[in-house]
Amino acid sequence: MTTVTEMGSVAQLLLSAHTITFNFYDVILLITFTQSLLFALIFALHKKSTLAHKVFTVFMATISLGSLNFFLTYYKGSYNTIYNTVSTEIFCVTPFLFYFPGLLLYEFVRTLTYGKFEFEKYHVIPFVMFIAAYIWHPVERYQGLWADIFWRDHVFITMVGFMLSAAFGLLAIWHLKRYSNQLKQQTADVNTIDFAWIKNVAIGFLTVWMLEILAPFMYNQANWYVHHLTTHLKNVGELVLVSYVVFSHLLHSNKIKNIPYPTTDHPSQTDLANPQSEIDSLFNIMQEQKCYRKHNLTIEAFSEVVNLPVREVSQIINQYYEKNFYEFVNEFRINDAKKLLKDPTWRRKSIQLIYEEVGFNSKSSFNTLFKKNVGMTPSHFRKTA
Repeated sequence: MTTVTEMGSVAQLLLSAHTITFNFYDVILLITFTQSLLFALIFALHKKSTLAHKVFTVFMATISLGSLNFFLTYYKGSYNTIYNTVSTEIFCVTPFLFYFPGLLLYEFVRTLTYGKFEFEKYHVIPFVMFIAAYIWHPVERYQGLWADIFWRDHVFITMVGFMLSAAFGLLAIWHLKRYSNQLKQQTADVNTIDFAWIKNVAIGFLTVWMLEILAPFMYNQANWYVHHLTTHLKNVGELVLVSYVVFSHLLHSNKIKNIPYPTTDHPSQTDLANPQSEIDSLFNIMQEQKCYRKHNLTIEAFSEVVNLPVREVSQIINQYYEKNFYEFVNEFRINDAKKLLKDPTWRRKSIQLIYEEVGFNSKSSFNTLFKKNVGMTPSHFRKTA
């Protein structure tokens, strides 16, 4: 059998996560606990606390207490102390904390993008699932394979909590995608709202929770390295994520504009009085008056120019042009940019001046859409024009 010494320095480092003299795993948990608690207190005491700040504060508090719970449960010194002085049943009660981070992350995303919080029926799911997992106690009841995988009931109860959090993490990512699609029905400049950091936070915590779910199954089944990396990588990742989510929230949350949701994702079809005339009118007015050159153009503003209800404008663009408002407007912008890139009088002008002239606010957004529509970058197009 291969000994830990023969495995090398990497194995020695991983093994240190399980030693009492120097437990890297415990250090990470304590740092995460302290950092999360500190950030939660800062946001809780903030005088101009928004609704998103409040949800975020509770989210940070659950992350903090969850790290403390892991430390008390898996650090041998604290576990033995609790084991000898208090009923070990407490280890099956405290995993209740792990049933809420996913829900709170989902509500954090919703309040950032939607601007309000309402109690929903699904908010009771964590309570129901925890009670069910706690009452079941499969390891104590069945032993066998259950004991081989989870070894104690509190491990199983904890894993169910992370499964629930992972499910809400997926919902948070889905919500962001849905919200982005809805915005494209309303505005031509979704790049003014920075979704990247929120999506990164959701994906990051989802990854951590998925690793938490996998960890028990790796214990007796996987390679030694795989087991230890699965067990400890998630804690390092969570420590990094806590810093990332806090500083990203401070930098970006106040910049997010809560643009109202459309009534439906796809406007209901109505009978247009003179469909072809209205279709042509939308195109001609956008083309002749160059409405697309207005930065942050919204469908409400454009509907006033064409003197049609927002619903009809949205229906025409969706049904007859088979585009959303974002795609409809930016196609005009790209075509205008192509003309300016070919125009000798604009030859010496920078590409930035050109994309700003046609209505774009962002270079990255302009380059991405231009390459998608034309098949080459603006610089390359100018050289070949």
